[in-house]
This record gives sequence, structure tokens and C-alpha cells, in this order.
Amino acid sequence: MSRRSTWILVLVSAVIIAGGLLVASLRERRDAPDGGRGERLLADLDARLDSVARIELVRGGATAVIVRDDGAWVAPEATGYPLESARVRELLVSLATATVDDVLTARPERHGALELAWPDADGNARLVRILGDGGPVIAEVVIGRQTWQPRGTYARRLGDDQAYRVGQMIPFETDLSRWMDRELLVLPAEQVRAVHIGDDIVMRRGESGAWTLVPPEGGWRADWPEARREAVRTTLPTLLARLDFEEVRADTTFDSMGAPLFDAAAEIAEGRVQVTFRKDGDAVWLTLAFRPGAAGGDEPEGDGEDGSAGTALSAERIARWQGRMFRLPPWRTAQVERLRAAGEESFGVFDGAPVQFDDDLTRRLLDLAGVDPEAPADDEDGDGDGDDGRRER
Repeated sequence: MSRRSTWILVLVSAVIIAGGLLVASLRERRDAPDGGRGERLLADLDARLDSVARIELVRGGATAVIVRDDGAWVAPEATGYPLESARVRELLVSLATATVDDVLTARPERHGALELAWPDADGNARLVRILGDGGPVIAEVVIGRQTWQPRGTYARRLGDDQAYRVGQMIPFETDLSRWMDRELLVLPAEQVRAVHIGDDIVMRRGESGAWTLVPPEGGWRADWPEARREAVRTTLPTLLARLDFEEVRADTTFDSMGAPLFDAAAEIAEGRVQVTFRKDGDAVWLTLAFRPGAAGGDEPEGDGEDGSAGTALSAERIARWQGRMFRLPPWRTAQVERLRAAGEESFGVFDGAPVQFDDDLTRRLLDLAGVDPEAPADDEDGDGDGDDGRRER
């Protein structure tokens, strides 16, 4: 057989195979039991959106639950923390308006290629279950791979093998924090009068807007490194300007978890925002509280009981802090730890080094911490046992 004849045979075979696949595909689409191009994937959902009470998002071994509580969407597994209503509505509307633009396979063995196999231990397919008040299932849909040319998402109704491509991009996330407004605190610089670490390191903002590091009575430790002092100057004013979180839990274990870092506070006209930091493993957690009228003896200027009017604080935001603790993003963790190290050195509690006193205030602080400043570096309590110089209290 000549080379030309061989190529002709190959081309004819390819055409026959391609034709067979096309016929099979057309037969699958022609025989699709329900729906077609231009029809809604979930025909009844649009009319029932107001009755949706619960949404379950499942992928692999992860499940996220969203419920409607008194008109607001919350995460019951995350202390009932409120979610961004606009994001939840985007999910529901995208499903309610999902329109079929292509009818695909109805063969279960082909679902995996579209990421529509269910159940799916590999976590490629995603399930959205929508329930009404009292528990009736309104819709269950398997969400598969997204496409960009043309733009759309593979999907099928659970219990129905027929697969489709819809013309919408359907949002999906089992990490509940992605559905939340993760902004904990925003304090515009012009509203902040002072920022504290404990009662002893203070920076105040002058009328010109410049920040000043206020020394304690008697001055700082003589050997506090200037680099550490500069770290406080540059970090402290912005420490509480904005706080975001990555995880939220009930604060029932906060006081017993990890190790304490420090307390910080920001003075504003209406009161004081107080933040307590603790470290647990590699993570830094915090709690927040608002004390109206606690800034420099000023009376609250707001109209509400929390004195929050006219600031970035609102009664709703302050209420979100109550009974909860929050995990900081990693980049803020490093900032907090650097600030703690700089603050520790200002009072001599670092590296077991002997302490040089500038005033009685520092002596009292170290006494409260259970540290004997006169002991050698390797035996700070002076009893010869080589411990860290801290006393049981």
C-alpha cells in the first residue's frame, strides 16, 4: 500500500469516528428527558426565594450551613455570625435564573469529566441544597466545572442524570468566613486621640495630626534600643486603625487558650475601644469591647447607649464582638508579635537580662509580673534553681 493510500485511509477513519461521536452526542441531546436550551435549570426556585430558610453547601468532606434568622443570613456553626446578605442573594439569584444554554450527557459514567459525579469523595463536584422553613427541600443541584469560552457552569439536578451547561457563573464556597464581612474595626486616623499598650506605653495624636510616644514618669529604660522604640512609634498608631479576621469562635475558651500577649486600646471622642490579644500556636486571637465615655473623661457624643454615633463604630458592629473571639490574618500576627517584643523591652522583661531602672513604676510592673530584676540572667529569682524568675501567684 502506497503512502498516499495510507493517509487516505487514516483520514476516512477519522471522519467516520468523528461522525459517530457527533451522532451519539446529538442522540443524547435529542433524547434529554427534561429541559432544553433557554429553559431554567430550577424552574420553581425563582417564585420560592422568599421562603428559603436554609442553604447547605457541600464539597468533599466540608459542609457550610447558612440560615435565615429574623430576616438576616447567619452562620450557625460560627456562633451565628452575620453573613453578607448580598453574597447569599447572589448565590440564590444565580441558581434561580440559571438558564440552560447546552444540553449535555445523561450518562453517569461521563459525569466525572464535567465534575458532576455525586457523591464525589475527591471534592470536585459541589452540592447546593436549598430548604424552606420547616425543612422541605426546595432544590438540590450539583455544580460542576466552570467554563470561560463560552462563559458558564456545568450543572445537573440531584437525582437526574441529565447534565447541562448554564450561562451563569454560580458562586460557591464552603469556607464560611468568605461569606462574612470580615472587617472588625475601622477607626479613621482623625478620630483617634491616643493608642495604648496596657497603661504604660501610650502614643497621642496632636492637633497637627502628628503622633508622639509619651514616656512614663521618670523616662524610659536607659538601655531600651532606639530601634525598638522606633518600632513602637511606627506600628502603634496603626495597630487598631483597621482589624480584619479569618475565623470566628465563641470566646468561652479565650482566657485559657495559649499565652497572653498584651492589651491595647484606642481612645476616640465617644469612648475607648479595648482589644486583648492572645497567642495559640502560630495564631493570634483577640477579643474586642467598647467602653463609652472612657476616653479622657469625655462624655459620649453619640445618641445611642453605646455612644457610637459619628464614628466608624455602629451598635450593630459592636454587637458582633460580644461573646466572640477572632483569629487575625497571618500578616497581622507578625505585626502584633513585633510590637509585643518592642514593648517588652521597654520594661526589661526580655532575654533574662538584668534590668536597669529609671523609675519606681517599672519596678512595680516587674513585681506584678513576678520577676526579680536583681537576679542573675540564668537565675532570675536568685534561688539557685535556674528557673525563669517568675513566682507563683
